Amino acid sequence: MFAGSHDLKQTFDKFASHLEQWNSRILDKVRLPGVNEAEAEGIILREIGELLKASTPDGSRKRIRALIAGSTVKDVFENRRYINVRTLTNALEQIKLQAEAAKDE
Repeated sequence: MFAGSHDLKQTFDKFASHLEQWNSRILDKVRLPGVNEAEAEGIILREIGELLKASTPDGSRKRIRALIAGSTVKDVFENRRYINVRTLTNALEQIKLQAEAAKDE
């Protein structure tokens, strides 16, 4: 549905507070399952896989687990935890920016 949207992330970031207000008012919702750990790992490998190759396999696995753990949050509406993709992608963007800055030095 959003495949052609070029500035989707900026749009969601800009209107996040409005979306939270709507979410609290809408009673009949469809809860999507979100990404699982394997899918999150796939996102990480796609985005920073080349950077992880500089580390040992054990170091890469630890970094992946840390990114997933750091992006896992408690759902305030239900008694469950989920991987927040927005948090994960923000962390990945920071890693890529740091790698670019280190390359430029």
